[in-house]
Amino acid sequence: MDIKRTLHTVYSKAFLRDKGYVVPLGINVVLQILLWGMVWYYWDTIYQPDREFFALHYKVQYGIDFLAPWYYVLAIPAMGFLVTVMNALLARYGHLHERFGMHVAMIGACSVQVILLWALYLIIQVNIF
Repeated sequence: MDIKRTLHTVYSKAFLRDKGYVVPLGINVVLQILLWGMVWYYWDTIYQPDREFFALHYKVQYGIDFLAPWYYVLAIPAMGFLVTVMNALLARYGHLHERFGMHVAMIGACSVQVILLWALYLIIQVNIF
């Protein structure tokens, strides 16, 4: 039992000292804070009790083509959080077995966070005008 605990401690310390994991994880955390901060900043636009539906998709040819209740917007930062947690766990496993996979998972999570941040911004801008 003590050997297993010691090996776990050594692996976790080496894992948290690896800049290939910690830097993208920090970027993911900052982007996640930006996502929730954008929801908080535009709360008056998102939550309007007198409006029944909120535009979630816009096409240039057709205009608004997907309407939903306002709380569906909260799914965007929640998906970002889920992607960050899942990729961090996958990268944790990849750190022990395949280092390149760890980098791909963490950079992929950063990319998803940036795309979600841009999507949330555009959705809010469509609903302002």
